[in-house]
Order: sequence, then C-alpha cells, then structure tokens
Amino acid sequence: MNYQHLKEDYLKMGKNFMTPNIEKYTITTNGRIVELSTGTGVEGEKIWGVTELERIDGRLETTRQSGMFTTLKEANKHYKLLENK
Repeated sequence: MNYQHLKEDYLKMGKNFMTPNIEKYTITTNGRIVELSTGTGVEGEKIWGVTELERIDGRLETTRQSGMFTTLKEANKHYKLLENK
C-alpha cells in the first residue's frame, strides 16, 4: 500500500464525533497515521484528541495509543511522541 492509497483510506474514514475538527495529521514512514483533532467535551469544554491509525488486516484501525486531552500542550506532546515512534 503506497502513501496515496493510505491517505485516501484515511480521508474516507470520516470524522470522530467527539473531536471532528482535524488540526493536523502525519503519515509516518512506517505506514501509520497520527492525527490531532479538536472538539467539544460533554460539559462544553474544549478537548483535543490524538489518534494513531495503522493498517490491520487491510483496514485502518485505531491503536491503543490514541487518547483525549484537556490541553493543547498535552495533546501536542503525545502527538510528537507517536509521530516519532
């Protein structure tokens, strides 16, 4: 699977209902996707989500490394950690 196919599959996935606003994403050299997105929490607060996706059995799946954060600083730190893994 090449970079373009991976990007197309990622864009077809649709938005996360809690953090639908994508701030940035990276397709890593080993074929993972790391995404930083934002949205509104259940109490109206701003939240950030960091999602890591990898291809499993031909499909993009979220890994257990994904998480939700209450500050952009925490989210960016986790994003960089996953991006450089």
